[in-house]
Amino acid sequence: MPSKTCTSGHTGTIAPLQRSAPIVDPHHKPAPLFGHCLNRITSLRERRIQMRQPFFLILIVTALSLLSTFNLSVNAAQPPEPVARIAALRGKAVATDTAARQRPLTVRAALYEGDTIVTGPRGRLQILFSDNTIISIGRDTTLLINEYLWQPDKEEGALHTEVKEGIFRVMGGKITKAAPRNFTTKTPAATIGIRGSMYAGVVANQQLSVVFQGGRGIVVTNDFGSVEIRKAGYGTHVKMNEPPPPPTLFSGDEMDAFTDDLTDTDTDEDDAENGTVDDSDGSDDSFDDTADESDTSQEGEIDQEIFDTATLPPVSETDPLIDTSTSWTPPTQGITLFQGAIAGSSLLYEDGTQETINEPADILANWHNHKVLGIVYDSQIDLAMPVFFFGDIDGSTVSNIKVFGGGGIQADYNDPYYDQVSVVEGVGNGYFMGTDTGTFYFSGSGYDYAIEPSDQPALSEWLVEGAGIEVKTMPAPAGSDTWIGYVVGISEDMNNIDANRRLLTGGMVLGINKDTGDISGSISADDGAFSLNNITVGGTYGSAFIADNLFAALLGGGSTPLKEHGNYLVTGPAEEQFLDYATWGYWEVAYSDGTQQYHNHVPGAMWLAGKPTATTDIAAMAGNNLTGNYSGTVKGSKIDTTSPTQVSKISGTMELTVDFAMLGSTAAINGDMALNDGTMFYIEAMGTAGSPHFGGSLLGSGISGDIVGTMYGPDAGSIGGNFSATNGSNLTYQGIYGLNQTSLGELIFQ
Repeated sequence: MPSKTCTSGHTGTIAPLQRSAPIVDPHHKPAPLFGHCLNRITSLRERRIQMRQPFFLILIVTALSLLSTFNLSVNAAQPPEPVARIAALRGKAVATDTAARQRPLTVRAALYEGDTIVTGPRGRLQILFSDNTIISIGRDTTLLINEYLWQPDKEEGALHTEVKEGIFRVMGGKITKAAPRNFTTKTPAATIGIRGSMYAGVVANQQLSVVFQGGRGIVVTNDFGSVEIRKAGYGTHVKMNEPPPPPTLFSGDEMDAFTDDLTDTDTDEDDAENGTVDDSDGSDDSFDDTADESDTSQEGEIDQEIFDTATLPPVSETDPLIDTSTSWTPPTQGITLFQGAIAGSSLLYEDGTQETINEPADILANWHNHKVLGIVYDSQIDLAMPVFFFGDIDGSTVSNIKVFGGGGIQADYNDPYYDQVSVVEGVGNGYFMGTDTGTFYFSGSGYDYAIEPSDQPALSEWLVEGAGIEVKTMPAPAGSDTWIGYVVGISEDMNNIDANRRLLTGGMVLGINKDTGDISGSISADDGAFSLNNITVGGTYGSAFIADNLFAALLGGGSTPLKEHGNYLVTGPAEEQFLDYATWGYWEVAYSDGTQQYHNHVPGAMWLAGKPTATTDIAAMAGNNLTGNYSGTVKGSKIDTTSPTQVSKISGTMELTVDFAMLGSTAAINGDMALNDGTMFYIEAMGTAGSPHFGGSLLGSGISGDIVGTMYGPDAGSIGGNFSATNGSNLTYQGIYGLNQTSLGELIFQ
């Protein structure tokens, strides 16, 4: 029988399509349900483009860090209680109080009831009210705070503003939940009433253009009539002394007009071209103030004077800023990808330092099993581990959100407080808004915990909000599977990482229910002298399955009990998945052996798993005297105790040939592995007749070790496992490998 060549496949598949053809037919690989999309979303450039969507203007990088500053003392000549503060500012702006006294505005400046805020030709600012309402205004805009009242203990309040000229955006806060009838924006042409929503508008030549951007809806009213707008992206253009026209869908150019004027994307060169570098319109010198221009251009920079009083709201105070009650009915099937950003602030306990957070994020909602998984990327450090969160979809809300991952090493090695490995953990909630799955909102809070100390104290606290816009919806997998896999790990004594390192290898079993989105299983690994056995994956600790190449689970339990923080398992980046019928990822655990504190962590702690090939397939291929050829990827670590950097990443390639009829014989599986440092290994392995599992030896020049693996998918379409090799003294290699079938045919003897 002639050799059969398999068709090309894709990485990052969700659910392998089951073959109905005879096993001697060409090996069929499924088209990806997720691969192309997830490969694309990792482009930071594309995420930046998505962030230009209008609603991202609500993500105030510094606003959350200012929540504690409303009670700071103010000048005795001003009212004693500010109602809002400037959260972000570019260019120049002034406020005029009810006594006609004018003052320049800077970041963190207080605003009072009765203030009129005016921006210059290059001015843009964002206002954070004490009920979490956010109002953004653009260039040459005049905004009056007519009335403000917020009594959180009574859940009573009112916010009435007036825009006389210019561009504005409003994101309703807690007042819109407690008393939406008392929240309005007045303009010369009409008044906008809110129903727990977000909207943007332009007032020019006594006319109003307003667009609804999410929430329950808005009502635009004047003496001649009113119109209600409930569909995001729709708005109306109102002229003086005329009734508001029915809502229409705003064009891309109209939406861009709001975005371009409210975002801070232009440069001084752009302004120079427009003739506005001096920030003066040539006729009004009210902006010729003495405020430090460099200060006004620093969005949300926190100065030393508020360190002592700075604090962030506790975890329990992470309610979304917008009313979550909507009439939207979520889909029942498919997976929707949302792209957006997470923004907020963190507070370091040691010295009160506050830092802003503003990172791109991908959020995926599986409507079939009602799970959400979010990935927040570190755009500053290429190799940093993302922060993850998952939760349960209940109608339009997302509950039981758990945040974990990321963390890192504090930067200052001269100060022991900063020289600590940490992990991010927290809680949150979220919800979907719009007439379809168009927008996802998220808020969360938590802590950065030190990994090493036995009590794992919190080093800092953080508070974030985020949003994402729908990019694409794809089919969702269904059913349930049992996956078999392998792990490797590098556990380091955090008091002496180069002396007491433990190099772990082992296995894992995962039960994956794609219909409920739950994962349960266990991991066991050892180094020949010490064991981490029966670590629980998911189960009561929590998990979220979105797709075969996209899931996460928290870890706990074990024969050596794990610490409270820093234990999780996640899939690797979609664009780095290299198997058609299996998946790889990372895992981290923190534990104590009773004497020392250990941390098993990325990038050296990896896993690989999938659904094993059915024994009937193995037996049929053996009965047909088939031989398979495989080629693929190696990922792992090189540990050289004589090197200044003892642990380094390695990669490589592997080629294998499998004689299915001779699986029970020595060298039924043979091939070679080539690592990127020039090291070569010859592979000899064998299995058991009819079984997809095998084991064998690695043989190199002065170095040798073991390799184990499993065949995955129909007709053994993929092979994966782990390996470990040492020279007996200073050098060890260990890692995972994954190969895809390149040909499958009958072995012909000449």
